[in-house]
Amino acid sequence: MMSDYRFPAPTLLAMAITGFLSMAFSTTGSAQSLGDAVLGGRPLADLRFRFEHIDQAGFARDAEALTLRARLGYETLAYEGFSALAEIEAVTALGPRRFDDGASRPTGFPVVPDADTVELNQGFLTYQGLEDATFRIGRQRIALDNQRFIGNVGFRQNEQTFDAVTIHSTALDDATIDYGFISNVKRVFGEDAAQGDLQTRTHYLNVGYGGLDWAQFNAYAYLIDIDEIPTLSSQTTGGRMAGAYAFRFNRDLRLLYAAEFAWQRDYADNPADYGLPYVLIEPGLAYGDLSARLGYEVLAGNGTSSVQTPLGTLHAFQGATDKFVVTPPDGIRDLYLDFVYRGEETDGPFSDIEAQATVHSFRSEESDTRFGREWYARITKSFRQTLGGTVSLSAEYAFYDAESFSTDTHQLWLTANFRL
Repeated sequence: MMSDYRFPAPTLLAMAITGFLSMAFSTTGSAQSLGDAVLGGRPLADLRFRFEHIDQAGFARDAEALTLRARLGYETLAYEGFSALAEIEAVTALGPRRFDDGASRPTGFPVVPDADTVELNQGFLTYQGLEDATFRIGRQRIALDNQRFIGNVGFRQNEQTFDAVTIHSTALDDATIDYGFISNVKRVFGEDAAQGDLQTRTHYLNVGYGGLDWAQFNAYAYLIDIDEIPTLSSQTTGGRMAGAYAFRFNRDLRLLYAAEFAWQRDYADNPADYGLPYVLIEPGLAYGDLSARLGYEVLAGNGTSSVQTPLGTLHAFQGATDKFVVTPPDGIRDLYLDFVYRGEETDGPFSDIEAQATVHSFRSEESDTRFGREWYARITKSFRQTLGGTVSLSAEYAFYDAESFSTDTHQLWLTANFRL
């Protein structure tokens, strides 16, 4: 059965390279056409400088990390339906190393999981020769829905990518079908970390319907089988709805809404025996460039097992200080209020500015114990068509006020990003 078969990471890369070479020597098209596909492609460049400061109770010294992330790559044009992309990623610390990178031996500083690494971030072959379908094999970025269950963790310097075979289909009217088989996960911790890679036999299926102006619907099944951490293996099935409704009396005023429900149970070699719900309810209002959302997210627990999302973009949920990237055994309830401003003026002092403020209140789901609270603020300014790309500058601050879980933590991020 397919669930018992694994494409090792080197095999996936070799298949992608072999496929591209076979395309290069194909007799079905002229060499000039292939040359146009290769020479007519586009370079990829993404440079990010970041300063991160952490003041965490229980550590005698604060962490200070100045890091540079560089991604350089190239994507060809399509030739007879085939195209290829390769991208190298390098992360390095600049200046004194006053932080624990999570990959080397403990240093006595708080953890900033941006370890030095040089690795293949993406390397895949794409085929689009069939109408309404895209096939991709190799190391790639995968981000489904709001990335709660599968995402690329784009906030960290070394993003999360996947060795996978994926299919994206738009053959049905107003619908999308995404299927993937993931054999390996390149995690954010880098090549030298003990669990920098996770060998998996993971299948996912995500079906979306967008035929209504006011909402997008998705139904999904995620079968995650992790060799190194079998306690994180799970089977999750559920559905999500998200959208906005503009009021007729004022089209600038919109009702926002998102709702999601899923059921997670043990899967594969997970020794636990559980079945637990995941719930998200997120109503909101928007007026022009301003929006406000009141959210309530529940990852249930029974005191021994809890809902886990090990392949998701965890930094985007339950606070920026990352206290709950592993759900506690009692589960967690997160009640939050989020305000966002997105300046969409073409000119003027507030163009291309985004600001956000969020407050969270965390409790255990099983025993209703107060875990703590977090306050978060961010401001980002983008400068388009700068050096041929986009430059963005951002400042972020978060404070986690512990009550019964983890410790008080202040975090500051200053980031400069350039992207072609």
